[in-house]
Amino acid sequence: MRQTAGDQGSAEVLRRLDVGAAVTPHGVRQPASILTLGGRIVACGMPSSVGETPGAEVSQHPGLTAVPGFIDLQVNGFGGVDFLHAGVDDWVRAGETLLRRGVTAWCPTLVSSPKDAYSNPLTRMALVGENHCTPRLLGAHLEGPFLAPSRRGAHDATALCEPDIAWVETLLAESAVPIAIWTLAPELPGAFDVIRHLAARGVVASVGHSDATYAEVVASRSAGATMVTHLFNAQRPLHQREPGVVGAAMLLDGLFVGLILDGVHVVEPVASLALAQLGRRAFIVSDAVATAGAPASHCSLGTRRIEGANGAAIVAGSETLAGSLVDIAASFARAVRLLDLERAVELVAETPARALGRDDIGHLAPGCQADIVLIDSAFGVREVFRGGVPVAASPEMAL
Repeated sequence: MRQTAGDQGSAEVLRRLDVGAAVTPHGVRQPASILTLGGRIVACGMPSSVGETPGAEVSQHPGLTAVPGFIDLQVNGFGGVDFLHAGVDDWVRAGETLLRRGVTAWCPTLVSSPKDAYSNPLTRMALVGENHCTPRLLGAHLEGPFLAPSRRGAHDATALCEPDIAWVETLLAESAVPIAIWTLAPELPGAFDVIRHLAARGVVASVGHSDATYAEVVASRSAGATMVTHLFNAQRPLHQREPGVVGAAMLLDGLFVGLILDGVHVVEPVASLALAQLGRRAFIVSDAVATAGAPASHCSLGTRRIEGANGAAIVAGSETLAGSLVDIAASFARAVRLLDLERAVELVAETPARALGRDDIGHLAPGCQADIVLIDSAFGVREVFRGGVPVAASPEMAL
């Protein structure tokens, strides 16, 4: 498995990055300088506040804006690579591509599978997580198999099952990587016990692929659920006499809410309504499948054959959506145009970091990991830094 400089020795070099602007937790600084050492940010602000930095390597990009590295909490594959089945080299190839496109941290996602099918991909994920030319591994996102059959979407019905707390405990204990997020339907028998168990183990329990009522989502929140998976999709919708999962997501302050902003899963007027209501609880996921960023028009998602057509990924022979064909960079650019730059940064960096309880990523601030994306005036990714080390320029990403 290839290794690159990443967070290794070269990260100990004192580096100064001078940019036209930087989006910080305290607002946009224009112009700005970012000083990094040992893979972390040691100063960020107006050049006058950073001061003189003798001996630092200086990189100047006066026409670009610095934002925190993008964080994708739900990504099933990319560039022809399906994470459930891919070998380590393919994983690394997909990770390298996403890193170049601005994704500096991720939760690779495994869809519903038989219980004995998780160990191998989790082991491969662990090997990929050791590679510094891929995004930071925040842990796995397991989407299923405790999902409502009526809301399964693209998931294989034969892989679904009722919550099994003994198996959950075994998998958490034996997994080669931490499980960061587990999406499940809280209305299933035994789901509340599993949610309580996950919360006690520090795993984010997320309501998704669910036909739960509003009351059931409220109860799941009380049990420890703190997230909703891809709002509006594969869940009981908002109704004037039954708010359902969507209504609960909108109203319950304790829930972070993921949204697929590809223009297909949620049209922009509805996305605007949701984002206005959700405020800082909302974050963007790509939910990308292997067809995204790939020349082929078809791929796999677990056991299902997925086809890409007219900007959408669908289960072959159906009209069922099956993840997206875009990455976070494209969704970020859409968010800037729909809202504004600072709000878009919240959606792709700050809020997903908070959703996982991480205060060391998602911000351009002293003490944080020096994961930085430089964007141009069209909001396209131009250069990426992981741990303060430049990864690659991406002129093809101009949007």
